[in-house]
Amino acid sequence: MKKLTATISVLLVLVMALSAPASAIAIITSDTFSTSAKSADKWVTDRYEPEEFDRSDGKLYLSVGPKGYYKYRSDDKKDKYYALQGKKLPVEMPSSNTWTATVKINIDDNWFSSSDGRRRAEFRVDLVDGDGNTLKNSSPAIALVKGGSGAPVLKYYNPKAQGSWGMANRFVNGDKETEDLTVEEGWHSLLIKANNGVLTYYFDEKKLGNCTLTTKDVYPSYIALNVYNYDRPQMVEWDNVTLYDGSYLIRQLSSEAQDKKDERLESQYEKKRNNWEDKYTEYMFGRNSTDKTVEIDGKTFDTGKWYTQSKLKSTFKISDKDWDKENDELKNILATCPLPVESREKKEMPDSYWAY
Repeated sequence: MKKLTATISVLLVLVMALSAPASAIAIITSDTFSTSAKSADKWVTDRYEPEEFDRSDGKLYLSVGPKGYYKYRSDDKKDKYYALQGKKLPVEMPSSNTWTATVKINIDDNWFSSSDGRRRAEFRVDLVDGDGNTLKNSSPAIALVKGGSGAPVLKYYNPKAQGSWGMANRFVNGDKETEDLTVEEGWHSLLIKANNGVLTYYFDEKKLGNCTLTTKDVYPSYIALNVYNYDRPQMVEWDNVTLYDGSYLIRQLSSEAQDKKDERLESQYEKKRNNWEDKYTEYMFGRNSTDKTVEIDGKTFDTGKWYTQSKLKSTFKISDKDWDKENDELKNILATCPLPVESREKKEMPDSYWAY
């Protein structure tokens, strides 16, 4: 049991009756996207073949490109239906109509860039009834959507509401309170849970919504990953597709726990900004000097050459591990330079670096 529990996401807490046998709880189908994964050759084209479906460093890189542009698709595939391009994985039948499908998605800074335009990535589960018959227009799905220069939002497919998509802009926390939902940069889990015909959608530990199907006895047949082709090359990074058998409950955070999580996230973003400034803040010594080199604190540097902040900290062996103190020490050292010192930011920091 310990070995099994270690493989389950920390966002999932196992819920089962005391009398339920341990053998009833299992991972039915999964793909970690390692190059040795047995399911690597089982993925088949879903709607339209993507440009790339590549495994690297234990991640999946799903790309769309020119091969799937509208003008290059055959006449019978000009419909928008075929603009959503990807692959699907056949899954084994759960032991009951209670199961959970999950995947991780990397919401990188491209989702927040004002220059990247529209984007859409979808995680979907195709369903069959107890007799194995395909249920049309009943596939639950979660979509990450970006419309132009705005930040991305989440939507979930509600088969009960005539196939409409619900906007997931709020969630219910562990205190049963409703809060506004903000999509943040980083790796996140998308989860679709079925229990006796009730579909529930989650983003990490946040409950987005649910719906009740007319048919209660439903089972997954395929798990699909797709990216929408807006006639522009785009790539989305995925990881850990998993189908769980048994009854699972998502651990929803209380307001206090959420605040602590936000504090940790704020600290992580501060470190991220500091690393960015170390990488892209540069200094030059004596741009117009006739001397080819200059000595600062016993170290020799070329004049008229840009040096990154991280390079200078390394050269002067500044390793206080407190970014502000490191910068103060660097400024004190550079103040001893006998030649004029210039600084610049090679790139502008993305707004998403503040979107914690």
